[in-house]
Amino acid sequence: MSAVGTLFRLQQLDTERDRLRARIKAIDGLLAGPAELRTTTAALQAAEKAVRMASAAASTIKDEHTALDNKRAASEQRLYSGSVKIPKELQDLQREIESLAERTRLLEERQLTGMLEEEAAEAARAAAAAAQAQCAAAWQLAAAALRTEREACDARISAVAAERTLLTPQVSPIHLTLYEQVRTAKNGVAITRMLEGSCGACGIAPSATRIQEARNNPDPVKCGNCGRILYAA
Repeated sequence: MSAVGTLFRLQQLDTERDRLRARIKAIDGLLAGPAELRTTTAALQAAEKAVRMASAAASTIKDEHTALDNKRAASEQRLYSGSVKIPKELQDLQREIESLAERTRLLEERQLTGMLEEEAAEAARAAAAAAQAQCAAAWQLAAAALRTEREACDARISAVAAERTLLTPQVSPIHLTLYEQVRTAKNGVAITRMLEGSCGACGIAPSATRIQEARNNPDPVKCGNCGRILYAA
């Protein structure tokens, strides 16, 4: 293999390695989880919080109802037991019982509303849980495929590195330095194949003399336009 041919193979390996590294970076970003999963998880957490709040409110109303029932029962027992003899006290006791009855009625309205709200919260939680579970199941499959792909990328990078290690000593230090300099300056692409008499990178046709040099000169020859090394196989 010619010196430029060896550099071209080196370029192929480096390009593949760059592509694999970029894909691994993208996979790592994807493995953080899709936005849909985060959204459905947040919705489920919000629904669960709403259920807890509705349940706590219902429990508070129930406790208030029990307290009112007990107080009303005690007042009615006093009223009908005959232990209260003074008319004014009897009137006050009657008014208290009526007030407790009205408060109980209003509380029962709140209790009914609370029950409806709790049922709605439970239904919303069930729907959110179903959506989150479906999304999570789909994500588990996707994540497994991504992890498998990442492992394949890692394995291929190792293979590329091994071939590069064997190939590098075949390139003279001067040519290797030139290759690295051009690769850095030209966004990762240091050498390009000639395509139908034109530079494969910029598309400009070099002079006939330059093409002949690229074919026969053992040293790398650059494109006069873009500055990349020409590979005229």
